[in-house]
Amino acid sequence: SAADRFHRPFPSGAQYTQVKDGTTVGQPTMHQSAEVQVTGEAEYADDIAKPVGMLHAALVLSTVPHGKILDIDPAAALATPGVHGFFSAKDVPNNVIGPAVLDEEVFASEYVTCVGHPV
Repeated sequence: SAADRFHRPFPSGAQYTQVKDGTTVGQPTMHQSAEVQVTGEAEYADDIAKPVGMLHAALVLSTVPHGKILDIDPAAALATPGVHGFFSAKDVPNNVIGPAVLDEEVFASEYVTCVGHPV
């Protein structure tokens, strides 16, 4: 029955390779960072000390799937302790981005086109 515990055997595997003369094509190779990762010596972004006075950013995201931006009032956010600034589409000189075609905005300027669109 569905209430019984399910036990499966421990998985096992093997890798078989053939050594080819003078080439590593098709051969398993160890990643350059593998040794420092498995020994715990690798340094990741979260391991790096944060600079004194470092600031963090938070995005305000659209909660509607499609809508016209009538007004953005940052007064309440700027009055919050610890908030050092507010940036919108008006503060970004070149507000267009895109991987191949520059057809997206960094911050929505007139319309939001999806839930989660940065305002």
